Amino acid sequence: MMSEPIDLSAVTKSPTLASLRLWLRRRGSEAHRGATSFLWKHESGLYLITNWHCLTGWHPTKNVPLNERTHFWPEIAVVSPIVKNDEAEAALQELTLGLRSDEGCLWLEHPTFGQGVDVAAIKLPTLTNDLMTIPANEVDQQRIKFMVADDAFILGFPDISTDGLPIWKRASLAT
Repeated sequence: MMSEPIDLSAVTKSPTLASLRLWLRRRGSEAHRGATSFLWKHESGLYLITNWHCLTGWHPTKNVPLNERTHFWPEIAVVSPIVKNDEAEAALQELTLGLRSDEGCLWLEHPTFGQGVDVAAIKLPTLTNDLMTIPANEVDQQRIKFMVADDAFILGFPDISTDGLPIWKRASLAT
């Protein structure tokens, strides 16, 4: 499914095109949770990277539900990378990814520490359109010496409309 075109003319920083909103849902339910993710390019394909706790609904070290009241346990993930549409404009392409099969989870975890490293990777199907979302390992990197009180920027998706692009939140390095 493709959405309306996105105006990327104001995007000046490539990390803006590296973050993706992730919607976690239950099949046949309106219940959902939002999360932030990014793409990672590997020789074996393209992967969606997010936190393990987002895909499971569980605290990675306490082994309890993140929400004791709802026990939200997602079954599918919906992500919308930015691609060029038929008119060569930017648009969101919605991908729905199953999270589990009869054999278990469909994501990769740390090979040694499992959920102890709160990261998970889902291999994506081949995208047929021209991908404009940038895998994080292809964003221009600069060597920066960090100092206490330096500015830091966190990209993510709060529960407000951002037309498919993340917001930048300013923070300060504490240590």
